[in-house]
This record gives sequence, structure tokens and C-alpha cells, in this order.
Amino acid sequence: MFSCPHCDHCKELRRSKTNRSQPSNEIASILTEIDRLESSLRILNNEHSLLSQRLNTLRSSARNLPSETLSLIFQFAAPPLDITSRSLRPYPEEIYGDEKGHYLPTILSAVCSHWRDVIHGTPQLWTSLVMDVVTRRGAAPKLALLQLYLGNVKNLSFSLELNF
Repeated sequence: MFSCPHCDHCKELRRSKTNRSQPSNEIASILTEIDRLESSLRILNNEHSLLSQRLNTLRSSARNLPSETLSLIFQFAAPPLDITSRSLRPYPEEIYGDEKGHYLPTILSAVCSHWRDVIHGTPQLWTSLVMDVVTRRGAAPKLALLQLYLGNVKNLSFSLELNF
């Protein structure tokens, strides 16, 4: 078991080891210690995540771009689909979307929290969606994707194509 010379908890743990007469007391003590350590790990993991996120933000060269400029770049990269003339797709199939529900706004919003905020704040990116609904399999993720689009399109018009 890990112990440190500076931690009062470790000193107390060493003292309590000598006072244990029953295995059940030791089991209870170990379970309590495991709970305490798991709680500490959750706190440390959360702090690690927040610091990593902040570090990524500071290192990003795109952070110097105003949100409005970044939004315009995204709109240029992902123009709305013209569902009435579907012979030409504005971007490749793997970005356009497939049966797994990978769509450009969701891909870009996974890059970093700043991009996610900009993308979710740009309703023009969420104005059209094409979905394959041949089977019921995967209905829950498709419904979640549709809800994401409808929630982010705000009050703009929305085009939906369902392929059966």
C-alpha cells in the first residue's frame, strides 16, 4: 500500500493496522480507503480534464480568430444541401454523411470546445440533413442527431431528406 511521510491519513492508517484484531475490521477499513481513493481520483481526473482543455485552448492558433470569422469559414466549408437537386453533393460521402450518422457539423464540433460553441451558435450549419432510415436499427442515434439539428437550426428553415 502506498504511504507518504507527510500525509496524516497514511500515519493514521499505519496506526489503525496495529489495532485491527478482526479480519472484518480490516475489510471495512480497506473498503473505506478504496472509496476515499476513488473519490480523490475522480476529483483529480476532473482537474486534469479542465487543465488539458485550457492548455489546448491556449495552444490553438485558431483561438485568435474572432468567432464570427470562424463561423464564416465553417459555413463556407459546409454549405447547406440543396435537397431538390441531389445529383451533386457539395462534399464527399464520408463527410456528407453515412449510415453511422457522421455529419460535418458534428465532426467539426468535436475538435475543441471553442469550435463546438461556434458551430452550435451558427444555425446556418444545421439547415439540412439527409438520413437513411431503411431499418429500425440505429433509430435512437438517428433521432438524437435529428434533435441536435433541430435544436441548433434555431428559427431558420430546415430541410430533411429521409431515404427509405
